[in-house]
Amino acid sequence: MKRILVNIVIVLCFAGLAYFCYDEGKSYNLILENLSYTVDGVEHPGIEAMQVTIDDSGDPIYMLEGDQMPGVAAGKKHNLKIEILDEDDKVIETRNIPFHILDLKGKFSINVARAYALGKVN
Repeated sequence: MKRILVNIVIVLCFAGLAYFCYDEGKSYNLILENLSYTVDGVEHPGIEAMQVTIDDSGDPIYMLEGDQMPGVAAGKKHNLKIEILDEDDKVIETRNIPFHILDLKGKFSINVARAYALGKVN
């Protein structure tokens, strides 16, 4: 009887570990948008030119005003690095915005211009 109980506990531990690894390693396909947005009834345009990096991994995503680009984020907690570019594509200003997948509330799109202005995602 003890042996069966120990085996059940071991199986449950492995099942819990498998779920934890799946949940923490799951990747999410995001849509990064550089669109105009409205705050308190005032419409703001998108950013003219910028580079966006998720978690400092991979190549930066170059975006112009009105663009929508795909991005991938693995795990739950992330950092969105937004670099504003001038006419010569040189970085003028950089802002890091931490966010959690739950902050997106089921919509896997981020208006990067709005996030840059407000300092938070959605």
